[in-house]
Amino acid sequence: MSADRKMIETHLDDLQSELEAGGRKVDRIRASLFETQFKQAAVMGDLVRRLDDLRVSLRQQRETLRTIRAEMHTTRRRSLDRGRSTPSS
Repeated sequence: MSADRKMIETHLDDLQSELEAGGRKVDRIRASLFETQFKQAAVMGDLVRRLDDLRVSLRQQRETLRTIRAEMHTTRRRSLDRGRSTPSS
């Protein structure tokens, strides 16, 4: 085998080793990204559930506020009506 051929084979072996190492690195990066996305998906799912709970709570608070305002309006109206119907001395 000639020296040129040995050098070419050595370079090819080195290239193959680098490609294999690069492939392993890509696999590690892909696994890391998948793990990160999986964790983020779990967090996002929890966040969406909490936002839904917050929306429900907000609707309930709005309804309570409407009820309180209506009761205050009714109470004021009754108070005014009583004040008008009371004879002045």
